[in-house]
Amino acid sequence: MSHLRYPFDLVSAKEVMMKFRAMAYSLRHRDIFQAAVRLVYGDDFEIKEDLSSRMVFECKICNREMNSETAVAEHFRSGGHQKNRDKKYRERGESNLDPLKIKYSPDSLHYKLACSHIKPLGLQMIEEYACSHRSPYFKCNLCGAHGKLDSMYHHAIGNRHTEKYIKSACVLENSILTSTEREEIRHQLVKAEGMKVEAIKTIRGDMYFPRKWKEEGRVYGRQQNAVKKDARSPSSSPSPGPSRSRSSVHEIGHSSLRLSKRSPKESPTSSPERYIKKSPRESYKISPDSSPMICLLLHHLRQYSHHLPHNDRRKWTRKSRSSTWRSL
Repeated sequence: MSHLRYPFDLVSAKEVMMKFRAMAYSLRHRDIFQAAVRLVYGDDFEIKEDLSSRMVFECKICNREMNSETAVAEHFRSGGHQKNRDKKYRERGESNLDPLKIKYSPDSLHYKLACSHIKPLGLQMIEEYACSHRSPYFKCNLCGAHGKLDSMYHHAIGNRHTEKYIKSACVLENSILTSTEREEIRHQLVKAEGMKVEAIKTIRGDMYFPRKWKEEGRVYGRQQNAVKKDARSPSSSPSPGPSRSRSSVHEIGHSSLRLSKRSPKESPTSSPERYIKKSPRESYKISPDSSPMICLLLHHLRQYSHHLPHNDRRKWTRKSRSSTWRSL
């Protein structure tokens, strides 16, 4: 286990990386593992020594430490690392494509995607709405996402758009993709289909510009910024104090409401009458404001009851009234 050969190609570098877990405390092989990491993953990772005299991997782009080759592979293929890597290269001015081959302006989505170190998929699903006096707006017909240039750029190279396009273009055995499977399928699709930034459709004209989408996105952005601002700012609610009596004043908007105990005599005259106990006869009393149809119906019932004997008349009228009120 102490004999470890210096890697000279990708195959030998992967063989060295497989032995890292068993030889993590062998500091004298640090240069060999560093060369293997450089051959497999480039200059993004560095071998360091932690407090327990053990070798660990450190991502120089994300400032994150990992203690196994599997964790390094997962992190290298993750969307967060790819976005940070792409951002770092763009800040340095390093592009992935020869600028002489690019036919688009540097402030366009086509240029940014062509220079990206992440190979995007499904660019034919993206539409650009251009107007002479407005900044361009974009929509992804595959995911339903829409936004400005930077938002659509990060959406096109992101995991959600990539996985959705992979599931629509390929037949998968499992609907859940790991980062390794996603990047392998991405590489195969880019190799088969190519990265065609010219497939992005451009719709020109003021009459086609989606003003409603842009306004909705602006309102949503303001709401998100307000939520983030409230989360960062300290709580504006007063500190808990002594309990107040019910007669204290509570502010509601620009007015104040005073709560206090009142006796029944001090209650307003318009108090609810449902608390007053009424007799059954009073509950059936017809007021002048009642419905005209109810009054007409009861009038006909009274007229018809006069033709009955006296005892049957009282019994029938009482029964008719109760059944009428129940039906109403």
